[in-house]
Amino acid sequence: MINKETYDKMKELIAEYENNEQLDNSKKPYIYEHSVEVKRTYNPEYGDDKICECGHPYYRHFDSYEDMEACGCKYCSCYDFQPRTKKIYGMIHLSGPDTFQKALDEIKIYEEEGLYGFILENYHGTIDDVIEVLDYLKDNPSTIQVGINILPNEYERCFALCKEYEFISFIQLDYVSGNYINTEPIDRKVLIDKLFDYGIYHVKILGGVWPKYYRPVEGSDLKTDILNGLIRDTTCIVVTGEGTGSETPIEKIKQFREILDSDYQGEDTQLIVGAGLTPLNVREQLTIADGGIVGSTFKPNGRTHQMVDRNLVRVFMEEFRKIK
Repeated sequence: MINKETYDKMKELIAEYENNEQLDNSKKPYIYEHSVEVKRTYNPEYGDDKICECGHPYYRHFDSYEDMEACGCKYCSCYDFQPRTKKIYGMIHLSGPDTFQKALDEIKIYEEEGLYGFILENYHGTIDDVIEVLDYLKDNPSTIQVGINILPNEYERCFALCKEYEFISFIQLDYVSGNYINTEPIDRKVLIDKLFDYGIYHVKILGGVWPKYYRPVEGSDLKTDILNGLIRDTTCIVVTGEGTGSETPIEKIKQFREILDSDYQGEDTQLIVGAGLTPLNVREQLTIADGGIVGSTFKPNGRTHQMVDRNLVRVFMEEFRKIK
């Protein structure tokens, strides 16, 4: 901590510089050297249960055996506590013509309009289209977070790309748990083992449960599937409606939120609305949920093959920023 004497002396030095005076120590009996020590310490008034972007609470970033030394998160590689905030992820559908340039133009809009990140998805394009954009981003980093989604639910291909392109910070999976009609279920243990095999500990998973276009088999239990979907602390559960652009029912969002809050015996888990967010419902839905994935709302007439419209993004983000 700076004492008053040091503070006053620093003010004198600054004043000399501002007045363009030379600091001539040759005629003074002492040469004064001043240093400032910045020390990060635990703040007991901040709130122990506030959640960091890494998914762990504030107090876990300090060592209780070393007088609460600021040691970084004890459960992951996070060193700086950053309070969790609500996030908007913009979708890149990779449609033509000129898929590559169109994707770069859409990314620029998302960067300039203040989105948290974007998702490269082979919705209209191919895996090669995803890779082409990732190759560009390797040498031309985005200013926001980069994510991928390889359809249909190709989680191992996503893991491989995350290992190759280390700047990818999250992946989206259509579903991360549950049994669905005419769909191969995900083995939870296999999924966790694959994560460790690829060594992509830094990557967050945005995993769907009972998602759009998938019908749970008879006898499925939502609570069981949601809790099974929490494969690690950095998993975010995604809730959707019936399809792309279709509004996610508010009662379904509340149901997911209630299960996560009351039944998950771990750290706080983010709930992401994965479809149907608009300027008209974003404030209501994200008062309950922690973020959203937005795609067709940013396109003229909701057509996913169209170019992202900056004005539509701006109107949406203006409403999003009104959330308290």
